[in-house]
Amino acid sequence: NEMGDTKHISHSLCIDTSTLEDNFVTAVLTGVVDCQTEYRSFSRTFILCPVPETSSYLITNDQLSVIRTDNDLVKKIESVPGSSSTAPSTSGAAAPGYTPEQEALIGRVGADTKMTREACIQLLTAAQGDYNQAIAKFAEMKNAGQIPANFFLSA
Repeated sequence: NEMGDTKHISHSLCIDTSTLEDNFVTAVLTGVVDCQTEYRSFSRTFILCPVPETSSYLITNDQLSVIRTDNDLVKKIESVPGSSSTAPSTSGAAAPGYTPEQEALIGRVGADTKMTREACIQLLTAAQGDYNQAIAKFAEMKNAGQIPANFFLSA
């Protein structure tokens, strides 16, 4: 499934990394791309291991998730001067957005659970913004069959 020409919205990019654990580092890049006809949010997760001989890292695994962007985020993107826009900017009292750290956390939960952005926000809200609690709650609810099918991204 191709999206055609895209342009990263630079002010939306955020990277979140872990500390070195079990000789691996996880890095999650989140942001928004302009796909000419609509905006899409993405989350790309990299698993890296150090290569001491070259003082660098080797990407051992990566996963890309792309989802439709909600209207509140589109308004926020279009309100930044100089940002690319596919529709006229709608100024006014837009709903408050999320910090880059919150966006990264939403993207990380989405990458790990394959749930929609809205479902990830609900899960993180219930877990008071704690990633580990959110993932534990997700596992508990999934094992109990309590998560509606529409909370998951369609393939």
